[in-house]
Amino acid sequence: MPDDAVRIYKKMIHNGFNPTIHTYNMMMKSYFHGNNYEMGCATWKEMGRKGICADVNSYTVYINGHIRHGRPEEAYKHIVDMVNKGMSVPQVDYNKFAADFSRAGRPDALSELAQKMNFTGKFEASNVLNRWSERMKKRVKKRLPNRSGQRLF
Repeated sequence: MPDDAVRIYKKMIHNGFNPTIHTYNMMMKSYFHGNNYEMGCATWKEMGRKGICADVNSYTVYINGHIRHGRPEEAYKHIVDMVNKGMSVPQVDYNKFAADFSRAGRPDALSELAQKMNFTGKFEASNVLNRWSERMKKRVKKRLPNRSGQRLF
């Protein structure tokens, strides 16, 4: 965390002020951008321990942190969590998310998320995820052997 942010945070605690959701968001973002993934995740957990309910901004920072650090499976879980809670879907780089997620080889999960996005009105994100899902399915299909035992190319 940048020195200024640490100094402000310590002053807040010393003077008896409780950190707000915005303070936690700032800290998470700072850790994730500073390549300290573990501390970003620890800040999220601390927020939960303190009873602070994550809002759309908190989820967006947290999900972007996972995407930034190449952890699309974690990002996926939290995007689905947001959709299931009826929250608006975060503004993230869905192309990077889908590209990273496609390496995991789960086109059905991506397709399912695209349907959920479509249902919530995030048509652009839904289209991006659908395209990646279709690409993944084609790639998997090409790798499957045909009846003669030869691979399809």
